[in-house]
Amino acid sequence: MVLASQAQHGMWITEVLHGTGTAYHMPFAMWFDGPLDREAMLAACRAVLARHPVLGHDLRRMRYLPMLELIDELRRREFTGGMVTGGGADFLRAISTDLYGVPPELVVGTLIEHELGRTDAGAPELRRTARLVGGANEGPAKVTNIQTQLGRRPLLAAGNSAGDAEMLDWALAGPGPGLALLVDHDDAVRELAYASESATLADTESITAVAARRGWTVASMATDWEMVFPAGQRS
Repeated sequence: MVLASQAQHGMWITEVLHGTGTAYHMPFAMWFDGPLDREAMLAACRAVLARHPVLGHDLRRMRYLPMLELIDELRRREFTGGMVTGGGADFLRAISTDLYGVPPELVVGTLIEHELGRTDAGAPELRRTARLVGGANEGPAKVTNIQTQLGRRPLLAAGNSAGDAEMLDWALAGPGPGLALLVDHDDAVRELAYASESATLADTESITAVAARRGWTVASMATDWEMVFPAGQRS
C-alpha cells in the first residue's frame, strides 16, 4: 500500500464528488475495506509528513514561518486557534498537534462517513467508508461546518484559495472587529507561484481580485514575507 499525499487526498475527494475524470490523470484508484485500526491510520497519516508532494521535503520543514509566528502571537494574546481545510479531517487531525500545536478537536475538514458494526466476538468495530459526509469542506460548507463543529464565528480567518472566500467574508460579518487575511502564493523562487483555486468550485474571478473588491488584507509571499520557511529549512 502506497500512502497518498495531502494533495492526492484532495484529488480523491474531488473524484468522490464529481466522478472519475481526466483532470488529474489518475489511471486508477484502489479501495481498502475492513475494520478501522485507528492507531494504524494515525501512524500512516504521520508517515505522510516525510514528504511534500511537489517539493519532496519533510513536511515538518515546510511550515510557513509567518504562519507559525502568527499562531504564536495569537496564543500569547490568549486567542484560541483552529485549522480549517478542504482536505480530509482525519488526515489533518492526525498531524495538527505535531505541526502546529492545534488539537484534533479544533480541526474542521472534509468528513468521511464511518459505520459501526460488530466483530464475530461481538465487540464494536468501526469501518471507514468511501462516502463523504455533506460534501467537500469548501465554499459555503466551510462556514456551516465551522459553526456546526466549533460553534463560533472566527474573529480572524486566514486562507489562500477561492474555497476560503465565504469563510473570509464571514470573519468580517460579525458585530465587532474582524480580519480576513488572504495569502497570495506569488513567490516562485522561495516557494511556488500559482493562482490559488478551489479544488471543487468553479472560479470565474481570481481570488486576489475578489480580495481587492471585498476589502480583505492580502499578504504577498514575494513582497511581504521576509522569510517563507524557518531558518535552516528551504529558505
